[in-house]
Amino acid sequence: MISDKKPQLASILIKYRELNHFTQEFVAKKIGITRSAYTYYETGKTQPSMETLQLLKALLNIPSEEFFSPEERNGMLEFYDSEYHNYQEQSKPSPSPSKMGELTRDERELIANYRLANPMLKRRARNILDPEFAELKNRKQNN
Repeated sequence: MISDKKPQLASILIKYRELNHFTQEFVAKKIGITRSAYTYYETGKTQPSMETLQLLKALLNIPSEEFFSPEERNGMLEFYDSEYHNYQEQSKPSPSPSKMGELTRDERELIANYRLANPMLKRRARNILDPEFAELKNRKQNN
């Protein structure tokens, strides 16, 4: 059964890394491993630890549902991902991975850092940026 999970995990990692327009080198650097170690995850030669998998899930914005087959999801009344739900309750939805290609390299790195930050650091970043965005919006409306 574990051998069945390896290709599934590998394909999920490849899919979301490519959706985010990240290189293997970039992902590896962000989570603190070598590129070759990360490549082994994408080829199914090794599996990440739970801690590393959580980092990858956050960095690549992988929904938890991706880790369950349709058969495993069948019969679940509601799948609840608390991180995703808490983020959705905030004022703005997360950017769609399909639109990540429109961002500059610096913007992608900023998003990657935000995804890896703990909730307190995310709040601090929003406390800094949200008032700035509101001010820009007000200036734009007044002009």
